[in-house]
Order: sequence, then structure tokens, then C-alpha cells
Amino acid sequence: MIKRSTFIFTLLFTFLVNAQNPLKLNFQFLNGNNTFLLNQVISDLNGTAYKAQDIAFYISNLKITHDGGQVIDFQDSVFYVSIRASIFDLGLQIVDQVEAIDFQVGVPASINHSDITAYPEDHPLYFQTPAMHWGWVAGYTFFLINGVADNNGDNFTDVPFELHCLGDSNAQQVHVNNGATIWPDGTREIFQNVNIDQWLRNLNLSTLDIQHGSAGINADAMMNVQNYPVFTAPLNVGINENSNLIGEVNFLQNGKESEIVWKGMKTLEKVELFDLSGAKINQISSKEVNGKWQISGLNGGVYFIRFFSDSGQLLNQTKAVQP
Repeated sequence: MIKRSTFIFTLLFTFLVNAQNPLKLNFQFLNGNNTFLLNQVISDLNGTAYKAQDIAFYISNLKITHDGGQVIDFQDSVFYVSIRASIFDLGLQIVDQVEAIDFQVGVPASINHSDITAYPEDHPLYFQTPAMHWGWVAGYTFFLINGVADNNGDNFTDVPFELHCLGDSNAQQVHVNNGATIWPDGTREIFQNVNIDQWLRNLNLSTLDIQHGSAGINADAMMNVQNYPVFTAPLNVGINENSNLIGEVNFLQNGKESEIVWKGMKTLEKVELFDLSGAKINQISSKEVNGKWQISGLNGGVYFIRFFSDSGQLLNQTKAVQP
């Protein structure tokens, strides 16, 4: 009886270990359907030209729902999300299919007014650049964007602005029905859109000036998280990169000249190119088993390339990054 129990325990333990997969959370900063790039002149939803020099925010109390309603609760978790560093390794987790993500935008009130010097240098609540902490009384900046805006309609950005949103009452709870891309090594990667244009909705950047606080415009910006689609899932959520794929695909790029090269793609009918939001931005028809597709002027960002047969079967798909 003891031997049988030991065998069952060993079998169960082996199954659980094998069921563990690396889990990642990847925040993708967007302006409309395009990747948000720092120091690039763009237009907000009011038509005001501006360029951002820094964007950052805090999230906390992260929860991942998966596999029929199970929840991974990263208790007391705090993440400093910067446009410069927005991918987080969540460790090995017993997870197959991700279903939703929950988090709070901001720092929990229980630690928002703590001593910043008490944290180690690699902690998200330690000193950051640009500064995200405004003293024990004010606490941490929940959302920050610094930049330069156009103030007279000539598309020349000449008026600096700073929006630093603080305040315990401005923390916002977020729930997004989201999945994960499954990579060949078993990694589950959750791509989470951050729509900066929606976060800045109804704010006049040309007259914003310097706003460090918890009321007025700062509170309005944080309420946009509730009122508008600031955090969304990509339309191509849940792409499985671990299926029985046919052929071989490579993405080559040299500056603005990009090339998709494939081999062994039998019964190929068409190739489609999607951006990170899931919008199809281009496609070609091709029956070449071994072929290539040259693309000029592709904006920097993350893309997905999908190959379909003449019967509509998905033959292959891959992720491509254009610098």
C-alpha cells in the first residue's frame, strides 16, 4: 500500500512539475493602432500635436485567471511599468490557457506613503528616473507622462507639459478578458495593450503645463482608466505558436526595408500581416512553396505574420519585431 501511494504521489508530482510553464506579462504602449514611440510627433484625440519624452505607471495586486476560473494571485505585488521596460517575468506557473487579468493602477494605500529609502535598489518602489515618489505625505505617482506639445496649430511642439497623477483615491481597478500567446518553448505571454491616446482623452496638452497632484486634471486622467478603453486585449489574443506548423518562416529587416522569407509552405494561398492590435495591415496572394515578401516603410512595432492554405487552413504564424 505504501509503495502504491508513493508511486501515485511521484506521478502526481511529475505531472505538476511538467505542467508548469514560464509566464510573462507584456504591456504594449499604443497610440491608436500604432506602437507608441517616444520623441515622435503624433496627434492626440483632440488633434493636438505632441511628443512624449517619458511614460510610466504603477500597477499592483495582480491576478491572472486561467484554465476554467483558477486564479494566480500575486499578493502584495507592485510593478513599475515604463515604456522603456514593460515586460515582466512572472515565473514558472501551472497554467495552460489564460482567461483574464486583473490589477490596480496605482500603489496600495497601505504602502503608498512608506519610506522609499527602505526598499532595495532593484525594488519597483525604490527611486526611479524620472522621479515617481513625492514624499511620505503625497506618496507615489500612479501615472506619469512628460512631453512637449504644440500650442498654436503649426505642428511644432514647443510647450513642455508634465502630468504626474497621485492620490490614494485615484487608484483604479482594471479587469481585462485576455489570453496568452503560447510560444514553442511553452512560455505563456500575456500581451496587454495600454492605449495612451485614451488615457489622455479630453486633456488639453497644449495648456496642461505642469500638473503634479491628485485633484482636477490629475483625477480626470485617472478616471479615464474607468471611462475609456485604456487597457485592452489585442484582437489576436491567444495566438498559439505551438501548433503543428508547416514550413519555416524568417523575418529579415534592414532599416525600413523588411522581408518575410518562407520555405516548405505547401498548399499556400495567401500571407497576411497584422499589427499588435489585431488589425490586418497588408496581405499578398502566393502559391510559392519557397518564397519571399518584401515590405517597405513598415513602422516600428510588433507584428504577426500568418500563412493560409487554399482551403483556409492556418499553415504557419510567427511574431516579428520591426525596430
